[in-house]
Amino acid sequence: MAYRWSVLLIETAALGFFAVAFRRFLAGHPAKVAELWCAFFYGLILEELDIYFFRTYRYGEGFLLKLGNAPLAIAFLWGLILLSSMAISDRLRIPEFSKPFLDGLLALLIDIGVDAIAIRIGYWTWTLPRSEGWFGVPAGNLYAWMWVAFWFSFFTRLVRRLALKDGGRGVYQFLVPAAAYLMLFCTLVTLGLFMAGAGWTRESQRLWLFYAHVLVFAAVAAAVISRHAKEILVPAKDVAGSDILFYSRVSIHAFFLAALLWTGLGWSQPWLALVAVTAFTIEWGVRYVLSREKLELGRARTDPVEI
Repeated sequence: MAYRWSVLLIETAALGFFAVAFRRFLAGHPAKVAELWCAFFYGLILEELDIYFFRTYRYGEGFLLKLGNAPLAIAFLWGLILLSSMAISDRLRIPEFSKPFLDGLLALLIDIGVDAIAIRIGYWTWTLPRSEGWFGVPAGNLYAWMWVAFWFSFFTRLVRRLALKDGGRGVYQFLVPAAAYLMLFCTLVTLGLFMAGAGWTRESQRLWLFYAHVLVFAAVAAAVISRHAKEILVPAKDVAGSDILFYSRVSIHAFFLAALLWTGLGWSQPWLALVAVTAFTIEWGVRYVLSREKLELGRARTDPVEI
């Protein structure tokens, strides 16, 4: 009974946060409305097609609103995670090319605090034994989250640039879900072929590829941020809906931390609890930094920054 009520809470909260974000954007930000709905459809597409092509996981019972194999709540959450990650990186006055890398890390921050808890409650199930991978989560899923956010961010930001030159090109946003998934699929297949060629058949080996992803994405983000560190923050008022998008992220972390305590997993899986608490703490740390209207991280180059 508790499980079904928790699923209902997930569905209600996901729809509620999505509806509030939609309403905020509707009041003067039509481009953001398009981005939000495209993020939702992108999430729905990747869930349906990933289950169909890769067959490595399935969702549990109890979700009331489903389309095919994917609960609509998951697609709503994808929309919030993708847009919130981009809203955070949009608060930084750094070059556009670097933001998809940061968005990939911000999306991963949600996954590492959620996925391993969710499979132990039964919200979804991986074919991988829980003794392998990242607390039972395949390494491929971890770096896939990074590429999911990367490609959506890349194409959405490309459309933004096109729309600045020609407003009519903003309609290209509706091509983003298909383009992003195509590139995601090609990326994952390429990485799969690489691992097959290298003979990396065990999850312990594949985790090293995940660690390499984190290192590269973080190195790009850190290098760019340190280079453009003078008055790096863009005012919050210039990033539409950043508040509600941030609180949707915190709520996701908080829900699974509460589930960790309620089910007793926090005591039986102390390392998993440490990871979840760390992810939540980092999220609040990001919020603290972004709550400041002005921030200088150090000495930076003085030539104009393209944003």
